[in-house]
Amino acid sequence: MTSDEHRRAAAIEARRTDRLPFGAPPRWGQFRETLTELLDDYGAHAALLSQDTRNDLAEASRLTAARRRYDSLYRAELHWWTGHAPHADGVPATLLAAPAEATRVPVGRAFGVGGIATETTPQPTMDESALLVLGTDGDDRLDCLRGGEALSAVLLEATMAGYATCPLTHLTELPASRAVVARLAADGRVPQVVIRVGVAQAPDRPRTARRDVSEVFVVRHPGDGAP
Repeated sequence: MTSDEHRRAAAIEARRTDRLPFGAPPRWGQFRETLTELLDDYGAHAALLSQDTRNDLAEASRLTAARRRYDSLYRAELHWWTGHAPHADGVPATLLAAPAEATRVPVGRAFGVGGIATETTPQPTMDESALLVLGTDGDDRLDCLRGGEALSAVLLEATMAGYATCPLTHLTELPASRAVVARLAADGRVPQVVIRVGVAQAPDRPRTARRDVSEVFVVRHPGDGAP
């Protein structure tokens, strides 16, 4: 295993989704160059949204929430995995943004349940993260697979660079908001996910629980037969 592979393996353990506001990422130009080279291997592309697109992106986020206000299946699932799931699954309430923090990330998903601010939670400021749109040339099953692989690579690369990250998948789940993201990215690709990248305000926050590898990954050998 190479030194880069060791660093990437360590990043798997360190990576987490942070829903708090971020500070602006330093050394961003150097990281963008690294990303461009990285994504060439996955057939994906990352478009950087300009700061003046934030209001439109926040409106797309509100549009998504409004469209799903009466979607009972969606709301039941959201309720299950944010703040109410068993300890081995989902996101505990302590890792959701408290109401005062959530208002400072207007592009974030509306969870319907607020997080719990603690004494160690910093005074929230407006989010200053960089906003990346990860896109692919098409939208078939292979494009979706490549997009997922590219997302994993980007999140780990950002972790190794010392950045905090937060994928915003709700912005590409519905056609209306996805169209807004595509217009803002203006690169002719199909947007798969938006990623916030920046500096964590509370870098020592706990991560969500992880299932044991044996629960989610099964190795089969020739001759084992059907499960």
